[in-house]
Amino acid sequence: MARISIDALSKLIKSGDIQKKREAVYLLYGKEPERISKAASSLKKALLQNSDSENNYFRYLKAGSGPDDVGIGEVIAQLNTVSMFGGYKLVWLGHLDKVGKDIEGPLLSYCKDPNPQSALIITVVFDKDSWGNPLAAFERSSLFKEMVKIAVAVLFKTVSKDNLPGWVAARFRDEKLTIDREAMDLLIELCGHDTSRLGSEIVKLSSYVDGKTEVTLEDVEIAVGDFRTDDIWGLINAVGKLDPAGSYAALSYLLKNNTPAQVILKPMTTEIMRIASALDVRSRGESFNTFSAELGGSPYPLKKAWADSAKWTPELARRGLRATLKAYMDIMKRGVSDETGLHAMLADILRGPASPRQTGSVD
Repeated sequence: MARISIDALSKLIKSGDIQKKREAVYLLYGKEPERISKAASSLKKALLQNSDSENNYFRYLKAGSGPDDVGIGEVIAQLNTVSMFGGYKLVWLGHLDKVGKDIEGPLLSYCKDPNPQSALIITVVFDKDSWGNPLAAFERSSLFKEMVKIAVAVLFKTVSKDNLPGWVAARFRDEKLTIDREAMDLLIELCGHDTSRLGSEIVKLSSYVDGKTEVTLEDVEIAVGDFRTDDIWGLINAVGKLDPAGSYAALSYLLKNNTPAQVILKPMTTEIMRIASALDVRSRGESFNTFSAELGGSPYPLKKAWADSAKWTPELARRGLRATLKAYMDIMKRGVSDETGLHAMLADILRGPASPRQTGSVD
């Protein structure tokens, strides 16, 4: 096999040639999680189109010898087992942040002699902020040198500044949208040179402009936050979904970037109030249209609050509002640190420990 470019992989998928030139192993790697995820998903869809779709698809987020890991033996056994539904099997392993010694040998052994009735997608994503250069170390490893001989390997390089507008325009086309130049310039300014953040904001904008075909400057100004000052979207989204790990990770990011507590608390309180209002409308047997008419304003945050409210209860919403008020009073009036007050707020809402340090690492 060989290393191929992202464009070459995209061409194989879009042309349908991926079925004619099906390979047993695909390795997608780099520092671009959003782009790697999108490419792997497209590859998955193309490879499964002539088999019994989801019944032949298996995803393993990681493998290893840790207490929460799936053993690499289980992954390989899945690849080597004949599908009871007929057709090809597809296994996606990743995103891995490294290929440890505990899985390197068995994985390489399988890749050298793969089951011709199965395909394996391996995705390896390296942290952009990691010390040193783990991507370069990976490419120097004996594992990688062997893998490029037996697998299709695709490196997802960071999009250059000059090519970023073209990448953004292409992502909007994927959502069947266009974006005017002023809006694009502002979107890139707000998100920085971060394709993962840009990808998330593009998905958010596609929901926000529901029914329109072009994203305007006004849409970006309303819907997209500035990553340099108040990137709280991830936190609000995770809390709305009652996701403890995601909530603590998002809060840690905000604190690391010195986001003031009041900048976090105001939109958090507003979001929980929206959820409480949605619960009230649901309790009356009314629809989203009633909720939207009663609250007014931009449709995007209302749609999000309405969807999230399905996981909440009135008691939880009241508890959430009490928690945000307590955090405000503790931090602004009683001198409690932002970190302590905000972690306590999440613990009150999510009924978890007050710090992710007490629950292990948050990935």
